[in-house]
Amino acid sequence: MNTLENALLVCDEELGELAEACLKMQARIKKVQRFTGEEMQPGDTLTNAQRVKEEFTDLIGAACNLQAKGFSLDLVPSDIIRKISKIRKYEEYSREVGAISDNT
Repeated sequence: MNTLENALLVCDEELGELAEACLKMQARIKKVQRFTGEEMQPGDTLTNAQRVKEEFTDLIGAACNLQAKGFSLDLVPSDIIRKISKIRKYEEYSREVGAISDNT
């Protein structure tokens, strides 16, 4: 295996860890949706909201490790702002069609 092939192999492994972190975070988000952020699983010491934060930390850690292996993850603030705007646009549309409301 040459150095490029090795770098690709390392990147592949890191992407797998990143995907796993995303799936774990998604599972925790689902628990917050179903049981609230304050709910704590029997025998657990953390709430669902604390678990989401823990999984998000793992996700960021996996992304940072991927970048440390040479995979560029340079974040562009304007791209992040564009994504937030898109989320808000569809949130407003969901309000317009009655799918969500501001009632808690």
